[in-house]
Amino acid sequence: MHDVFYFTDIHGQLPLFNRIMQFIQEQDKDATIIYGGDACDRGPNGYAIMNALLNNPQVVYLRGNHEDMFVRAAQAILTYRQIGNDFDPALASYYLEEFYEDENVELAIWNGGKSTLIDWISDGAPRSFVERIKNLPVIYSYENYDFSHAGGHPRNFLEAQERVYHGQSLEDYMEADLIWDRHQFQIGWNPGRIMVHGHTPTTHLPAAYYGRDKSEARIHPCQWVGNFDTKRWPGLRVDMDTGATWTGRIWVLNVLTGKATSIFDVDVNSDKPVHDFEIGLENFKIK
Repeated sequence: MHDVFYFTDIHGQLPLFNRIMQFIQEQDKDATIIYGGDACDRGPNGYAIMNALLNNPQVVYLRGNHEDMFVRAAQAILTYRQIGNDFDPALASYYLEEFYEDENVELAIWNGGKSTLIDWISDGAPRSFVERIKNLPVIYSYENYDFSHAGGHPRNFLEAQERVYHGQSLEDYMEADLIWDRHQFQIGWNPGRIMVHGHTPTTHLPAAYYGRDKSEARIHPCQWVGNFDTKRWPGLRVDMDTGATWTGRIWVLNVLTGKATSIFDVDVNSDKPVHDFEIGLENFKIK
């Protein structure tokens, strides 16, 4: 059996992304890779990372809220102006400025999406790329694990499963919950299952969200069962977003072993030279 790995929220940090992919290949070159969303924005190379994920047959690429913002902004641009064959990629930044007043473009830029949109425009603004991002799944399950970008509410997940039989897909029912929600941190997950997600950096979580561990928020995955109604929702949640934009650290979960390994880079917002590839010694066990 080949390994299954999960990581999330790389946010345009290409050197760190390359190190993670190198690490996974060294562990198992035929592994399945589940990526939890938010490949783009904030960092400088979101468009390149999205392309790398889309074109890797080993990757299950889940849509995050930043992919959602990219799609909305790109669709707004494509609606009002087609890029012709005479388009000069060097003018991509000026081209984007024409759309600054569009609410979708403004939202994407405000959330760090300018470089992503410029790189997409410089590539000729391919509509096919936007459609592929738009059609990414929002949830993936493997054995007793459920994966999404934001987590969502376990009750909604159960109801969504029932609605599949009434002609409504899980993705349609859960889209906003699974890619945008941040209100379910005190609720566990469905019995016997584990929800693994990102979206909210663990560095921003109050210590109370760590369950039995009351220490200050740290740069590693946060796991909890919930602070109330544990009889109904005793399943485990694990937040894997460790703020790569600010910390230069991503944790990669081996789903088969339940261990996560931290992979480091330098301060991703500085001009310091990139450190050598380094695997942290910490192991995080999902019990």
